[in-house]
Amino acid sequence: ILLKDRKRPMTVKERFLITGHKFLDWHHFDSDPIGAPIERQLIAQVKNNLPRVEKVIVADYRHGLLSERTASAIVALCRKAHVPLYVDSQIVHAQGNHRWYEGATLVSLNLKEAIAVDPLFDKEKLKLSLGRLKKILSAKGIVVKLAGDGSAALIGTKYIRTAVPYKVNAVDPTGAGDAFLASLALGKTPLTAQDFKRANMWAALATTIVGTEPPSRAELEKILRE
Repeated sequence: ILLKDRKRPMTVKERFLITGHKFLDWHHFDSDPIGAPIERQLIAQVKNNLPRVEKVIVADYRHGLLSERTASAIVALCRKAHVPLYVDSQIVHAQGNHRWYEGATLVSLNLKEAIAVDPLFDKEKLKLSLGRLKKILSAKGIVVKLAGDGSAALIGTKYIRTAVPYKVNAVDPTGAGDAFLASLALGKTPLTAQDFKRANMWAALATTIVGTEPPSRAELEKILRE
Protein backbone atom coordinates (compact mmCIF):
# COMPACT_ATOMS: atom_id res chain seq x y z
CA ILE A 1 0.00 0.00 0.00
CA LEU A 2 1.64 3.24 -1.11
CA LEU A 3 0.51 6.72 -0.09
CA LYS A 4 1.90 9.20 -2.60
CA ASP A 5 2.91 12.75 -1.77
CA ARG A 6 3.98 14.30 -5.07
CA LYS A 7 5.42 17.38 -3.36
CA ARG A 8 7.82 15.36 -1.23
CA PRO A 9 11.32 14.40 -2.46
CA MET A 10 12.53 10.82 -2.20
CA THR A 11 14.61 10.14 0.92
CA VAL A 12 18.22 9.26 0.05
CA LYS A 13 20.74 7.98 2.62
CA GLU A 14 24.41 7.65 1.71
CA ARG A 15 27.14 5.80 3.61
CA PHE A 16 30.85 6.59 3.25
CA LEU A 17 33.30 3.80 4.03
CA ILE A 18 37.01 3.45 4.70
CA THR A 19 38.51 -0.06 4.43
CA GLY A 20 35.03 -1.53 4.66
CA HIS A 21 33.95 0.38 7.79
CA LYS A 22 31.42 3.20 7.86
CA PHE A 23 32.74 6.58 9.02
CA LEU A 24 30.12 9.05 7.75
CA ASP A 25 26.39 9.23 6.94
CA TRP A 26 25.00 11.77 4.47
CA HIS A 27 21.21 12.03 4.29
CA HIS A 28 18.93 13.98 1.97
CA PHE A 29 15.29 14.14 3.05
CA ASP A 30 12.27 16.27 3.94
CA SER A 31 11.07 15.70 7.50
CA ASP A 32 8.18 18.15 7.46
CA PRO A 33 4.86 16.64 8.60
CA ILE A 34 2.63 15.15 5.94
CA GLY A 35 -0.53 17.01 5.02
CA ALA A 36 -3.93 16.30 6.58
CA PRO A 37 -5.37 14.46 3.51
CA ILE A 38 -2.54 11.88 3.49
CA GLU A 39 -2.72 11.59 7.27
CA ARG A 40 -6.41 10.69 7.00
CA GLN A 41 -5.60 8.12 4.29
CA LEU A 42 -2.94 6.54 6.50
CA ILE A 43 -5.26 6.19 9.51
CA ALA A 44 -8.00 4.79 7.27
CA GLN A 45 -5.62 2.18 5.82
CA VAL A 46 -4.60 1.05 9.31
CA LYS A 47 -8.24 0.74 10.35
CA ASN A 48 -9.23 -1.14 7.20
CA ASN A 49 -6.36 -3.64 7.41
CA LEU A 50 -6.43 -4.38 11.14
CA PRO A 51 -8.88 -7.33 10.81
CA ARG A 52 -6.36 -9.11 8.53
CA VAL A 53 -3.13 -8.76 10.52
CA GLU A 54 -1.58 -10.49 13.53
CA LYS A 55 0.49 -7.50 14.67
CA VAL A 56 1.08 -3.87 13.80
CA ILE A 57 4.72 -2.76 13.64
CA VAL A 58 5.69 0.92 13.74
CA ALA A 59 9.25 1.87 12.81
CA ASP A 60 9.16 5.65 13.21
CA TYR A 61 12.20 7.22 11.52
CA ARG A 62 10.91 10.71 12.30
CA HIS A 63 10.71 11.88 8.70
CA GLY A 64 7.25 13.40 8.97
CA LEU A 65 4.96 10.46 8.19
CA LEU A 66 3.79 9.98 11.78
CA SER A 67 2.44 12.85 13.84
CA GLU A 68 1.32 12.74 17.46
CA ARG A 69 -2.29 12.60 16.27
CA THR A 70 -1.56 9.71 13.89
CA ALA A 71 0.42 7.79 16.50
CA SER A 72 -2.35 8.16 19.08
CA ALA A 73 -4.94 7.03 16.52
CA ILE A 74 -2.92 3.90 15.68
CA VAL A 75 -2.55 3.02 19.38
CA ALA A 76 -6.28 3.48 19.95
CA LEU A 77 -7.25 1.41 16.89
CA CYS A 78 -4.94 -1.46 17.88
CA ARG A 79 -6.18 -1.51 21.46
CA LYS A 80 -9.82 -1.52 20.31
CA ALA A 81 -9.14 -4.40 17.89
CA HIS A 82 -6.93 -6.27 20.42
CA VAL A 83 -4.06 -6.36 17.92
CA PRO A 84 -0.52 -6.22 19.39
CA LEU A 85 1.37 -3.03 18.53
CA TYR A 86 5.20 -2.97 18.52
CA VAL A 87 6.92 0.42 18.32
CA ASP A 88 10.49 1.54 17.66
CA SER A 89 11.01 5.29 17.27
CA GLN A 90 14.20 7.24 16.74
CA ILE A 91 15.43 10.39 18.46
CA VAL A 92 15.76 13.61 16.46
CA HIS A 93 17.83 16.51 17.83
CA ALA A 94 18.03 14.82 21.25
CA GLN A 95 14.23 14.69 21.47
CA GLY A 96 12.17 11.50 21.44
CA ASN A 97 8.46 11.07 20.75
CA HIS A 98 7.92 7.77 22.58
CA ARG A 99 5.14 9.27 24.71
CA TRP A 100 3.05 9.53 21.55
CA TYR A 101 2.79 5.74 21.68
CA GLU A 102 1.64 5.37 25.28
CA GLY A 103 -0.37 2.17 25.60
CA ALA A 104 1.52 0.16 22.97
CA THR A 105 2.07 -3.57 23.50
CA LEU A 106 5.85 -3.30 23.16
CA VAL A 107 8.18 -0.31 22.96
CA SER A 108 11.74 -0.99 21.80
CA LEU A 109 14.43 1.56 22.64
CA ASN A 110 18.20 1.85 22.63
CA LEU A 111 20.05 3.18 25.67
CA LYS A 112 20.07 6.78 24.42
CA GLU A 113 16.34 6.70 23.78
CA ALA A 114 15.61 5.12 27.17
CA ILE A 115 17.51 7.91 28.93
CA ALA A 116 15.65 10.53 26.86
CA VAL A 117 12.33 9.14 28.12
CA ASP A 118 13.58 8.63 31.69
CA PRO A 119 16.74 10.57 32.67
CA LEU A 120 17.00 8.31 35.75
CA PHE A 121 17.41 5.18 33.60
CA ASP A 122 20.37 3.26 35.01
CA LYS A 123 22.10 0.48 33.07
CA GLU A 124 23.31 -0.96 36.37
CA LYS A 125 19.72 -1.25 37.65
CA LEU A 126 18.00 -2.60 34.57
CA LYS A 127 14.96 -4.30 36.07
CA LEU A 128 14.06 -1.28 38.18
CA SER A 129 14.67 1.11 35.27
CA LEU A 130 12.59 -0.99 32.88
CA GLY A 131 9.72 -0.99 35.35
CA ARG A 132 9.82 2.78 35.51
CA LEU A 133 9.93 3.08 31.69
CA LYS A 134 7.02 0.67 31.36
CA LYS A 135 4.97 2.79 33.74
CA ILE A 136 5.90 6.08 32.04
CA LEU A 137 4.85 4.76 28.62
CA SER A 138 1.87 2.70 29.88
CA ALA A 139 3.24 -0.17 27.80
CA LYS A 140 2.62 -3.88 28.30
CA GLY A 141 6.25 -4.57 27.48
CA ILE A 142 9.56 -2.70 27.24
CA VAL A 143 12.86 -3.77 25.71
CA VAL A 144 16.09 -1.78 25.76
CA LYS A 145 18.83 -2.68 23.28
CA LEU A 146 22.29 -2.55 24.84
CA ALA A 147 24.37 -2.92 21.66
CA GLY A 148 27.22 -5.34 22.36
CA ASP A 149 25.72 -6.17 25.76
CA GLY A 150 22.53 -7.69 24.33
CA SER A 151 19.14 -6.52 25.58
CA ALA A 152 16.96 -6.28 28.67
CA ALA A 153 13.19 -6.59 28.61
CA LEU A 154 10.22 -6.46 30.94
CA ILE A 155 7.26 -8.28 29.39
CA GLY A 156 4.36 -7.91 31.78
CA THR A 157 6.07 -8.78 35.06
CA LYS A 158 8.67 -11.10 33.48
CA TYR A 159 12.23 -9.77 33.34
CA ILE A 160 14.30 -11.15 30.43
CA ARG A 161 18.01 -10.35 30.23
CA THR A 162 19.65 -11.54 27.04
CA ALA A 163 23.40 -11.50 26.46
CA VAL A 164 24.88 -11.60 22.95
CA PRO A 165 25.75 -15.31 22.69
CA TYR A 166 28.72 -14.85 20.35
CA LYS A 167 30.95 -12.15 18.88
CA VAL A 168 30.83 -10.89 15.32
CA ASN A 169 33.08 -8.75 13.15
CA ALA A 170 30.87 -5.65 13.02
CA VAL A 171 31.48 -3.34 10.06
CA ASP A 172 28.26 -1.27 9.90
CA PRO A 173 25.53 -0.92 12.57
CA THR A 174 23.04 0.34 9.97
CA GLY A 175 19.85 -1.69 10.13
CA ALA A 176 20.69 -3.59 13.33
CA GLY A 177 17.79 -2.03 15.23
CA ASP A 178 15.43 -2.80 12.36
CA ALA A 179 16.67 -6.41 12.29
CA PHE A 180 16.03 -6.68 16.04
CA LEU A 181 12.46 -5.38 15.69
CA ALA A 182 11.75 -7.53 12.62
CA SER A 183 12.78 -10.67 14.47
CA LEU A 184 10.61 -9.80 17.47
CA ALA A 185 7.68 -9.21 15.11
CA LEU A 186 7.90 -12.88 14.13
CA GLY A 187 7.99 -14.02 17.75
CA LYS A 188 5.31 -15.28 20.05
CA THR A 189 2.75 -13.19 21.95
CA PRO A 190 3.77 -12.57 24.65
CA LEU A 191 7.47 -12.61 23.74
CA THR A 192 9.74 -15.25 25.27
CA ALA A 193 13.42 -15.49 26.18
CA GLN A 194 13.99 -17.48 22.98
CA ASP A 195 12.46 -14.68 20.91
CA PHE A 196 14.90 -12.17 22.40
CA LYS A 197 17.84 -14.53 21.89
CA ARG A 198 16.97 -14.83 18.19
CA ALA A 199 16.45 -11.05 17.85
CA ASN A 200 19.87 -10.34 19.35
CA MET A 201 21.49 -12.85 16.99
CA TRP A 202 19.75 -11.38 13.95
CA ALA A 203 20.75 -7.83 14.94
CA ALA A 204 24.37 -8.91 15.52
CA LEU A 205 24.52 -10.60 12.12
CA ALA A 206 23.11 -7.45 10.50
CA THR A 207 26.19 -5.48 11.63
CA THR A 208 28.47 -7.77 9.60
CA ILE A 209 27.03 -6.46 6.31
CA VAL A 210 27.51 -2.95 4.92
CA GLY A 211 24.18 -1.20 4.39
CA THR A 212 20.68 -2.45 5.06
CA GLU A 213 20.90 -5.81 3.28
CA PRO A 214 19.80 -8.41 5.87
CA PRO A 215 21.90 -11.48 6.66
CA SER A 216 20.81 -14.85 5.35
CA ARG A 217 18.23 -16.88 7.22
CA ALA A 218 20.42 -19.94 6.72
CA GLU A 219 23.22 -18.27 8.67
CA LEU A 220 20.89 -17.55 11.57
CA GLU A 221 19.50 -21.07 11.60
CA LYS A 222 23.03 -22.49 11.60
CA ILE A 223 23.91 -20.49 14.71
CA LEU A 224 20.65 -21.45 16.44
CA ARG A 225 21.47 -25.12 15.90
CA GLU A 226 24.92 -24.78 17.49
